[in-house]
Amino acid sequence: MKLNSNTHDILKNFSEINTNILIKPGSELNTISTMRNIFAKATISESFDSEFGIYDLNEFLSVVSSLDKPELTLEDKHMTIS
Repeated sequence: MKLNSNTHDILKNFSEINTNILIKPGSELNTISTMRNIFAKATISESFDSEFGIYDLNEFLSVVSSLDKPELTLEDKHMTIS
């Protein structure tokens, strides 16, 4: 799976609300601030097949941005970015 620039921008905005995120199967992303006073929801063009968490969204986006057209592959216990 490849993330398009719109999804990347949405994740970047979400990282300002909460640095970690739980992505559930489907094409909808949600986040909530640690104080539970800000909630954001977005529908993206990609669709995720399984649930996974990202502990440091800024670090994840930094790695993804450093590669030319990265491919994300979700496995049972890990994600490969190539």
